[in-house]
Amino acid sequence: MKKNALIITAALAAAGLGAGVAQAAPDVTSVTVNRTGHHKLQVVVQAPHGTSIDAPRISATIGSRTRGARALNWTSTAPSTDPVTYVANFKHLRRAVGTSVVVTVDACDTTCTTVTRTVAVTKATGRGKSGRNHPEDNPAAALPAGFVTSDQAVAAALANVGPGSTLILVKREDDPGVAYEVKVRRADGVRVEVKIAANGTVVSSHVDR
Repeated sequence: MKKNALIITAALAAAGLGAGVAQAAPDVTSVTVNRTGHHKLQVVVQAPHGTSIDAPRISATIGSRTRGARALNWTSTAPSTDPVTYVANFKHLRRAVGTSVVVTVDACDTTCTTVTRTVAVTKATGRGKSGRNHPEDNPAAALPAGFVTSDQAVAAALANVGPGSTLILVKREDDPGVAYEVKVRRADGVRVEVKIAANGTVVSSHVDR
């Protein structure tokens, strides 16, 4: 009798029906990116109702930065139609509302589900800590003809500074012949200020003192 009980228990475990058996990672049903303040982004990941993976096993990546998501709410008492929501907060990332961000989400248990989505940044709040509206928190106005976008200006600045460089900030300029000022951190940590013309060419590049 004991031998038969052991055989049945082993069969249930092999089928994934035994108590305490870890389940495979869930599907990620949606990914959104919100701008929550000055240089702050929030990635919201949703998974099907009943998902019970620990928050550190859910991570979101934007560019070279990865953040572990925390569970915003569990759904053990929520209606069966409610998804489980995880949130990953990113600081020191400047992305304007309406621009596209490539987000990679890893949800891992015994296996990993990896989802890569290109998501447009939306505005969750229009006010920073100072209580003032930041211009980049609002959709950008239409650019004049022949004017490169801020993303194109950043790409030109990063290419000029070299491999391993990262964006610190970008802003519009009114100086003659200059459309954008882009501040970049070189791979060795030195800050560089690059000025970009309206057509995307580099006007000047120097170490930021």
